[in-house]
Amino acid sequence: MAYTQQKARKLGVPIYQLLGGKVRDKIKVYAWIGGDRPNEVAEAVKTRKAQGFLSVKMNGTEDLGWLDSPAALHSSVQRLKTVKELGMDAGVDFHGRVHKPMAAQLAKALEPHQPMFIEEPLLSEHPGGIKALSEKTSIPIALGERLHSRWDVRPFLEANCIDILQPDIAHCGGISELRRIAAMAETYDVAIAPHSPLGPIALAASVQVDTVIPNFAIQEMSLGIHYNEGADLTSYTKNPEVWQPTEGYIKILDGPGLGIEVDEEQVRAMAKTLEGKKAWTNPAIDLGKTPRMSDSEEFVVEEPVLADDDPMRAFLPSSFGKKSKEADIAAQIDRSKRAVEKPQAPQVKHEVKSEDSKSGSDEDSDDDSDESDDEDEYPVSHELVLKTHERAVTSVSLDPAGSRLASASLDGTIKLHDFASMTPTTLRAFKTVDPYETKASAASAESHPINLVQFNPLSGGVFLCVAAHPQAKILSRDGDILTEFVKGDMYLRDMHNTKGHVSEITTGTWHPTDKNVCVTAGTDSTLRIWDINNKRSQKEVIVVKSKAAGSAGRTRMTAVAWGTPVQGGNNVLVAAALDGSLVMYGGNGPFTRPSAEIREAHKPDTWTGGIDISSDGRMVVTKGGDGLIKLWDTRKFKEPLVTVSHPSTSDRFATSNIKYAPNSTSIITGSASGHLHILNPGNLRAEHVTSITPGAPLIVVDWHPKINQIVTGSANAETHVLYNPTMSSRGAVEVMSRAPKKRHIDDNPALTMDQSLGMSGDSIITPGSMPGQKRTGVTASGKSRDPRRPQMPLQTPFMRSQPDEKHIEENIPLSRMLHEDPREALLKYADVAKKDPMFTGAWKTTQPVTQYADISDEEEEGPDKKRAKR
Repeated sequence: MAYTQQKARKLGVPIYQLLGGKVRDKIKVYAWIGGDRPNEVAEAVKTRKAQGFLSVKMNGTEDLGWLDSPAALHSSVQRLKTVKELGMDAGVDFHGRVHKPMAAQLAKALEPHQPMFIEEPLLSEHPGGIKALSEKTSIPIALGERLHSRWDVRPFLEANCIDILQPDIAHCGGISELRRIAAMAETYDVAIAPHSPLGPIALAASVQVDTVIPNFAIQEMSLGIHYNEGADLTSYTKNPEVWQPTEGYIKILDGPGLGIEVDEEQVRAMAKTLEGKKAWTNPAIDLGKTPRMSDSEEFVVEEPVLADDDPMRAFLPSSFGKKSKEADIAAQIDRSKRAVEKPQAPQVKHEVKSEDSKSGSDEDSDDDSDESDDEDEYPVSHELVLKTHERAVTSVSLDPAGSRLASASLDGTIKLHDFASMTPTTLRAFKTVDPYETKASAASAESHPINLVQFNPLSGGVFLCVAAHPQAKILSRDGDILTEFVKGDMYLRDMHNTKGHVSEITTGTWHPTDKNVCVTAGTDSTLRIWDINNKRSQKEVIVVKSKAAGSAGRTRMTAVAWGTPVQGGNNVLVAAALDGSLVMYGGNGPFTRPSAEIREAHKPDTWTGGIDISSDGRMVVTKGGDGLIKLWDTRKFKEPLVTVSHPSTSDRFATSNIKYAPNSTSIITGSASGHLHILNPGNLRAEHVTSITPGAPLIVVDWHPKINQIVTGSANAETHVLYNPTMSSRGAVEVMSRAPKKRHIDDNPALTMDQSLGMSGDSIITPGSMPGQKRTGVTASGKSRDPRRPQMPLQTPFMRSQPDEKHIEENIPLSRMLHEDPREALLKYADVAKKDPMFTGAWKTTQPVTQYADISDEEEEGPDKKRAKR
């Protein structure tokens, strides 16, 4: 804030000019009022109205119990009614004093009187409760004064549970961070009403930001507030007229810098009155100091008179009492800090090839990756290394909560890691799955390299598995196979008539808004959209027709991405092919022909393995096997906006990918030298380059939005989880914050010294009968060996193949007749048959009563005897 103030004053312009210019000429404001009774509130409202305010904020209620009397809410409603009757808008501040049961009741009671907002109905530590409350009331929910950064704000925006964000410029990091928070909130259609009950400097800085942000709603002012007596907004300001509201607004601050003049002499005079008084300090525990005995204590520990180099000092205790066995968490996290070596030469030569780019823009690309404070902007300062595979890691994925990590490899296995059960000394997978492994006893046992694992972004209970095989599979989060899609008929020429892929699948992805739909791309020149509840046939088949010479109209699909704008709108499906083309379809169809196609987007016969769509659904980035990264605009899908050179590894590792960061603020990808490149999403220049696995290509990357951690997979079979202890949450941070797991030697029966369990010298030991350490993983039948996991109940043959009820109704004609009573079905036509007989209508007048023949003697003998005579 101070740097921005000095720069603006030196230029002689207000700060809002440095932030992009004003978008409004006046600022809407509100003030605080006190009073516990309606008559007190009425007097305070009249005073504020006379000052020029049209909006106020007041306390919602006193502290309430978990389940308090509904009568306790009556005073809150009466005070709000008093304010509204005087023609003022009012916000109600709960201060987080109300628990969930009473917050819902109070919001319902206030709703008919239409308050401007309710502030902090629950504390910000309870986002789930705030989400539930937002679904029960139409009153705008506001909070934010206890949130200190974009990372604190993001969970509430993603949960769509607040309508007004109230960051405090003195808490969230100043002008720049407040501007970033406002921009983030704008993408979620959330308004900004900065919290500012402090002095003139904080308020002036907030007003400068309010002037430039489009989603500004209203500004809090501390004018005349009770706890600022003697230190009001006008006390230290030489131009106090700027704080005078008129019809609910104040003018923007047009003066240089903050737009106010601080009375420094008045500040010095007030400082002298505080001399000799104890300064206020944050009441936090200083963990860096060790407790010691005060000088007034009677106990004195006498030290022996020894020289500093006397050998006897080694035998003297330096302290007494029981030593703590607690782990040093700070030291553990510090040991995971990455020792990054400064690269000798740039790994990527950025050559911008777009027409509107200036020449020579790549000369200073090295400077961006060499800045020392880059690591503070990205979660790459620390790392957690998982060495659980035997060959190159081809795919990594985290579930939506960021609690479980799945990694796939060329060794044909999927490793499942649970952050909640790992410690710094037990960094291993809790389960290993080979989804394409046949029974061990089979003579033709085989496995396939895994090309992709990807958790469902809308439902973390399942993930998509794609291998070098024509059939993709859906697995549960515990590694159990739930669905195996059908294989198509390879002898059919027209791919439209096949029900599944007829050759190897290369990749796939999930639908961005429908948790039951996914798409796979194969070497049979098709994209197939599947409903995971119907494994017998794809939902849609998209046949991509290649126009390359000698291709016979077919090509191999190498990459696919399916994205949708965060703020809502039509989704888009983009795929890359081996012939170098890019095809784009509307995500909701029709899929008969692409809505846009680019031939030779990359060099033909090179593998374009990386493709991703930005969070706004407008930009597409591709990483080709021709050593180029290109940025495309879906609204003008003809020529790349930016092209930069980047050595490719897709000739050796086809799954080399490229990913947008959360909110599309950066682009990340790996390189053949083992470096992680964080690129600018606008010009693809490297903002940060760091070495992950030197000498081993970095194949796959993923940036999780919720825990703010980057996961990478490399050719040396290592999986790295990059994080920053201050920016990241849960995941690897929790793992490194746990004490190492300790096991006693007596816990292993093979190493016991108990003679009753041991071996005698003359005992005969059967091979394989020695008690050993219990193996982990799965048995030959696929059951888990983990003793902590409860066994699944046994399934009968009918339960294993029980079809879905909806599937039966849609695909089997007259299936509902199985549950109908045939007698009731016939009797419902009895009355109709009597009134309008169809077959006996000719005798309706001559013989209205039906006459039946008499029973013969043969019929009386019974059916058995009658059958015998025949």
